[in-house]
Amino acid sequence: MGGSEFIECVDDGNLCGQWTEASLCPGGASCSANACEVCVDNDSDGFGEGCLAGPDCDDSNDQIHPGANELCDGIDNNCDGATDEGFNVGEACSVGLGVCVGHGTLTCRFDGTGAFCDALPASGSTEVCDQLDNDCDGAVDEDNVCGGTDPDPDPDPEPTTCTNDSYGTTNASSLNGVEFFSGGFEEMTLCPGEGYDWFYLGHLAAGERVQVELAYNPNTSSINFSLWAGSRQIKYGQGSSGLREIDHTLTSSDVQAATERITLQVYYSGTSSLPTGGIDYLIENVSP
Repeated sequence: MGGSEFIECVDDGNLCGQWTEASLCPGGASCSANACEVCVDNDSDGFGEGCLAGPDCDDSNDQIHPGANELCDGIDNNCDGATDEGFNVGEACSVGLGVCVGHGTLTCRFDGTGAFCDALPASGSTEVCDQLDNDCDGAVDEDNVCGGTDPDPDPDPEPTTCTNDSYGTTNASSLNGVEFFSGGFEEMTLCPGEGYDWFYLGHLAAGERVQVELAYNPNTSSINFSLWAGSRQIKYGQGSSGLREIDHTLTSSDVQAATERITLQVYYSGTSSLPTGGIDYLIENVSP
């Protein structure tokens, strides 16, 4: 017989043989040819050679076995013969708007929970009348650059203008900033005059998860960001080489009052002076 049970022939005391009742094989072993095999499970995940659960494709790691959650990490975590399935790694992608669009490929996040586009957007310029989105704000020939009726009478602020950094405030107690909600992205420049920008995520509650990415050119300089609740800093961005990420589920210790604002602060983290022209960056994939 096969499967998880075995029987054996034993002496009944009268020099005759008889079959025992079916029994489970010990130690999670499987049964083959009416005998229990030896379950070799070096990582104690229940899978291995001769084990009832089945073989293991990596018996040195208890996080890798049939039925495990597949991560985006270049490893076949669930032993199905494929790697990073469902994450579309290597597919073409783009970030940014207008002439600033940057092209790249989907790459695994550093924590393995998903993929991101490794492209960086180019810097925008002053809008001119040429049927192109020169300042990369999603509108073409706005601000009456072609004369006649202004197609965009209330344009967005220019994201790469560093004069007074109109996107934030240096006062951490007020925590004003750009409203930045789920699915949004902003192309920004961190300005030398202040060295940080604020983004307002809303009044979130304990149990809500905040995910957001910050991409920049590491050859220019180094920047980071952090998550704030009210006037308290509760989480720093993780990662390096041009990509920082925050993935944090808010706790009751984080959100101590329903009126507290949840914000992000982008700040300069280099060892020398912030470059005169500022540092262009993209903040995206925010959730919630």
